[in-house]
Amino acid sequence: MNFHRLLMQSLVWRGIYFFTILLLNIVLSRYLKASGAGWVYYLTYWFSLLLLVASFSMESAVTYYASNKRISHHKLAWLSLTWSVFVAVIIALSINLYFGEIKNESDITRDQYVFYAVSYISGILLLNFFAALFYAERNFFLPNLIMVILNIVLVACIFFADRFGLHVNEVLYTYFLFFIVVGVSLLLAYIIRHRSWQHIGFPSRDENRLLFRYAFLALAANLVFFLVYRVDYWFVRHSPASSPDGSDLGNYIQVSKHGQMLLILPQIIASAIFPQTASEVDRETVRNTLAVLSRGFVVVYALLLVIVAAVGQWLFPFVYGPTFDKMYWPTILILPGIWALTVMVLLAAYFSGKGNVKINIYGGLLSVVIVLVGNYFLTYRYGMIAAAGISSIAYCAYMFFLLSKFRKEYQVTLSDFFVPRRSDWHLLKQQFRKLNFSK
Repeated sequence: MNFHRLLMQSLVWRGIYFFTILLLNIVLSRYLKASGAGWVYYLTYWFSLLLLVASFSMESAVTYYASNKRISHHKLAWLSLTWSVFVAVIIALSINLYFGEIKNESDITRDQYVFYAVSYISGILLLNFFAALFYAERNFFLPNLIMVILNIVLVACIFFADRFGLHVNEVLYTYFLFFIVVGVSLLLAYIIRHRSWQHIGFPSRDENRLLFRYAFLALAANLVFFLVYRVDYWFVRHSPASSPDGSDLGNYIQVSKHGQMLLILPQIIASAIFPQTASEVDRETVRNTLAVLSRGFVVVYALLLVIVAAVGQWLFPFVYGPTFDKMYWPTILILPGIWALTVMVLLAAYFSGKGNVKINIYGGLLSVVIVLVGNYFLTYRYGMIAAAGISSIAYCAYMFFLLSKFRKEYQVTLSDFFVPRRSDWHLLKQQFRKLNFSK
């Protein structure tokens, strides 16, 4: 399958999935309000850190070796299942280490905390493993169809929670339970579709060495990325300038989630770029597509900034409810950084697909230094507006670092990436005419 058709499959099916994620975010935020939603999302981000450490980022290694087909997909599938069970047990045994801080600030019980953590972490891990295996085989339809259906069911459960007589705790149980439901559903779909029970086996010793070597680098990269994207939450949460009820944190995390939503398109494209570069096929087309898309994003984000400046003041409370009334200025300040991240995501996928994860790590470390120093001196004192501006600066630094490495390989100029051309619209139309919506 050529790169254009692969890209369109990714755009269509993953786009539909992420639209349901947006609906889920809106419904849950309106139900819990700013303080409640902020607490839940803050909790899941700490779970994400636990997931990174406990899983050793093995899902990244599985994605890489599934994409370049150097290890049997059946072996990787059974490794993924075994590794997910192992991580779930480790998390269940060790999760109490972080319970103290949560217990002091909320009414959550120890049993609830363990349930939330195990459900979220094991569910996300299974999702990452088996979605990656599907994507490596150029199948974007089935995994996203499963996730879309389950997300719609969850949206309905939360939207009609009062009518169903569900209390807040029951809604939270349902929300976290759905992570493991989605993960197990993808696992079963993959095993049934590929009849993996007929090919039970695990990677050899040499193959495991390859997996762990790549996973180690991916773990370092993912930890760096986590600090880049998430450490500002801690500063906002503990800043004396933030509201005591946690509404500032809820508003800021919602701004951050908007940024994640804006990254959906480049992430979808990146999911097509990664296997393409990992398989050493059609890299010249990938390079040209990166340059055209980067120039297009300059136009898109300039228009988006104008729109947010004009209507954001009333739009955010209208969509999420009146408690989300502090999102305007953080959004304005962080948008340039999100633009930089869109380009960075594409470049990072390119380097990861080549197996050159170290470049991504070095760029991330540069960004981490900016984030930590800036947040320590400014965000802790001045709150979420400072955090948004610092994040923007850090993301831009990250992007320019990766671009400098890309330019050395392909001898491109900055104008190739950032100066829109009259021919861009025509080029994009040509590219999309080559794309196919068939699965």
